[in-house]
Amino acid sequence: MAEVYGEYPPKADIRTMMAETPLPIIPEGTIDPANMNGSTTASIALDLFGKLTSALKANDVTALEDCFFAEQAYWKDQLALTYHLRTFQQAGVIASSLLETKILRGVADIEIDGVASFAPVTPTLQFIDCNFTFSTACPAAHCHGKVILLPHKRQSENKKIVSWKIWVLSTRLENFVHYPENLSLLRGPAKQLGILKQFKTDVIIIGGGNSAVTVAARLKALGVESVMLDRNPTPGDNWALRYHAMKFHIPTAICTMAYLEYAKEQQFPHFLTREELANRVKRYVEIFNLNIVNSTKIISTTYSQASKLYTVTFLSPTGRRAAVARHIVQATGIGSQKPHMPPVADANLYRGFSVHSTAYRNAKDLKMLGVKSALVIGSANTAFDILEDCYAAGLKTTMVVRSPTYIFPVAYVCDPAAHGNYEKLGVEADKDSMAMPTNIDAHMVRGHFSHLASQEPDRYAPLAEAGFPVLDSRSPECCLMVNLFEKAGGHYLDVGGTALIAEGKAGVKANVEPVAFTATGLKFSDGSTLDADAVVWCTGFADRDARTTAADILGASTTNDINVSSGGDQDGNGGILGPREIAARLDATWGVDSEGEVRGVWKRQSRLDNYWVMGGDTRLQRWHSRTLALQIKAELSGILPPAYRDTPIPKRRSGLSNCYPNITSELKEVKMKFENTLFDRGTCFFKSEVPIGAPRLAMSSTNGSITAQQCEHLEKLQNLFITALRTKVPSHADALEWRYRRTMTDFMWRQVPIEETQCCLIQLVQTADEERIRSIFAKFLTAPTELPDQKTEATDTLCEVLGIARLIETNGRKPYEIWCASNDIMREAEICFEGNEEKTWFLADRIPSGIEVGEEAMAMRKQVETFVASEPKLSDLVSEYYELCDMSEEAVDASRR
Repeated sequence: MAEVYGEYPPKADIRTMMAETPLPIIPEGTIDPANMNGSTTASIALDLFGKLTSALKANDVTALEDCFFAEQAYWKDQLALTYHLRTFQQAGVIASSLLETKILRGVADIEIDGVASFAPVTPTLQFIDCNFTFSTACPAAHCHGKVILLPHKRQSENKKIVSWKIWVLSTRLENFVHYPENLSLLRGPAKQLGILKQFKTDVIIIGGGNSAVTVAARLKALGVESVMLDRNPTPGDNWALRYHAMKFHIPTAICTMAYLEYAKEQQFPHFLTREELANRVKRYVEIFNLNIVNSTKIISTTYSQASKLYTVTFLSPTGRRAAVARHIVQATGIGSQKPHMPPVADANLYRGFSVHSTAYRNAKDLKMLGVKSALVIGSANTAFDILEDCYAAGLKTTMVVRSPTYIFPVAYVCDPAAHGNYEKLGVEADKDSMAMPTNIDAHMVRGHFSHLASQEPDRYAPLAEAGFPVLDSRSPECCLMVNLFEKAGGHYLDVGGTALIAEGKAGVKANVEPVAFTATGLKFSDGSTLDADAVVWCTGFADRDARTTAADILGASTTNDINVSSGGDQDGNGGILGPREIAARLDATWGVDSEGEVRGVWKRQSRLDNYWVMGGDTRLQRWHSRTLALQIKAELSGILPPAYRDTPIPKRRSGLSNCYPNITSELKEVKMKFENTLFDRGTCFFKSEVPIGAPRLAMSSTNGSITAQQCEHLEKLQNLFITALRTKVPSHADALEWRYRRTMTDFMWRQVPIEETQCCLIQLVQTADEERIRSIFAKFLTAPTELPDQKTEATDTLCEVLGIARLIETNGRKPYEIWCASNDIMREAEICFEGNEEKTWFLADRIPSGIEVGEEAMAMRKQVETFVASEPKLSDLVSEYYELCDMSEEAVDASRR
């Protein structure tokens, strides 16, 4: 049986996030909008970027923090620096993480792109919007960014000075220098799959709808081969097999697929129909010669942890076949299209027709079967489509509205301040709409829709009078981002369907739940009943979390899982994961995490390599198909860095002036000795006159290299640190050595790009600078010394300093790989043990023995292996760690030193 993992990342609540972090309020009169012309905004932007680039170049965390709006600031990054999807908050956190990732990526060539524009959103929120470009060296890439600046008024020498600060910094990866997108590749021939019983490809895409074909095209434009496995007989059947009255409720400009525009006659006010959507997917596959196998049924999926390959075995019209790839993309839609049917008793009693909307086709067919009346269960987009269809066919129709429903007209979406800019800019509008943090986006949309609704407060009064429990955009409960990211629907984008109820042409039964069938209809939670010849369930899909449906999609229902802990692959080279074990390792999907980022989609999993989940509405599909494709291209090309998952503790602005009085004199003395030895002006190890874009500091040519005597002295000083801290905090002595080792890894990785062949530990010397190490000491001295657990800032920062001396001395790739492997173990342990300190300490105390030799070390290995046997991911990581240790004589030598 597959191991059950906890939900990760934890789900946050958008409404709570909005309540805790409202939009900033700029006092009226802070600026005069009439004076905000083009030359003024350009001058403000130039001044800000001058300060920003200077702070980055100097690695000045205080100056960098001063560039951001103190009361509220965000940095949203989409692959450019973190190679993940992250949103950092608070100026201090942003400054620290930005400096770390700037060094990691080798940021250079920051330039303003276009015009800095002034946006007077409300009387109390007015900002400057400015785009910019930059490059990175590791890996070599072109990136784009955006800053949103807010005015800040301060008093200085009897006069008020207005300065502009960064409220939002948004950065994104545009393309790789050596692997750019090439649209001519889209017209290349498809792979000749024929009747091959087995084939290899770069990426297996499960699904054949909009998400699947869009990501397939993105990959092809990057030179990555993919094959889609679709259960439907024909491309486009994901739409063609839906109910006949189905249509999109948003303007066509928002629905455009990557690389292929819709015809002019299909644009707004026309709404795309089921046939048009189906034809578009079919044509998309044909035009771009995408690889697809239709009418497939997956019967087994395995992942070899030795070869790092996925094997998908499936049935097709030509028989049993198998596909092998390094990557899998699950593009099967939100909820994976598994219908959700509420539990309703006595279904066997009902003599009419009961059908879920996924199986419903049209009301005319029902009428031909003698149906004269229908109940539509649900009140969102699909329900209103089917309500209109039933009414048009002449059926007596009643909508059962189980709870109040958020409704807003399509005109709000088309408003220029909302998504109306898509009509003007097309898909280029994505660059603006996808740049904002979720919290700000949610506030902006809710605020704008609320303003529009306040201009027509009686719009839905007739609907309410008819008995429909409507929530309009004035209600504080309503937030479109909640419906899109947390509920995957549940609202109605009104394109005219409400008129049927408001005008009495269709009935409504509200605020009740169906609890049982009768012979002629339904019984409800209030005890009442309604008769109808047909019941159509517009109740959505089973679950938005891919973890609950992935196992069945991967073939779990037709095969027995192979348990990784009980066997190996065919070559005996490692464990094999089956469908349930793969699904168990997936991150939770949809909803948002604590940063406001959508969980589990478009980005790397935390427990499983090269498994991706793709989905969302048409705008998200178009934008993030590129996000996903760029990551896969980077991984296949060997240039994908580890995802930056840290959230640094901001460095205190007070520096050394605010030292805590309970720092012992012993620690202070040792600190001074270490610092003076490392940075004595007579024997300085480093020089700082290095051009921006190059490694931050190179070894001094006057010294040639660090001598063995100097290394020995530094090591003695680090041992004094360890002794002093062990004496001060004996209860944490066992974990202290682990923290020291782990922080070495973190510090080294943040400084050194792994994908370059010349990268090794000696590069720490070339990238560590005096100010960086001095700031670490300052951070340590201003941190509390009461250490409640292993995550305390004082321990982390001190261990980071101690790691420098050892890393300067240790030169080689294997030690680095070993430290990384041990680091991975403890990261996974923190997830698996969910804060159980006793288990974490036990593992932390024994893992370092991996680089030791002798009977005692072997005994510790056995303890660790037994301890993690019930945690498959941990067990895998531990095995890989010990293999690295055994392979590396260099590591053993280093441990003996």
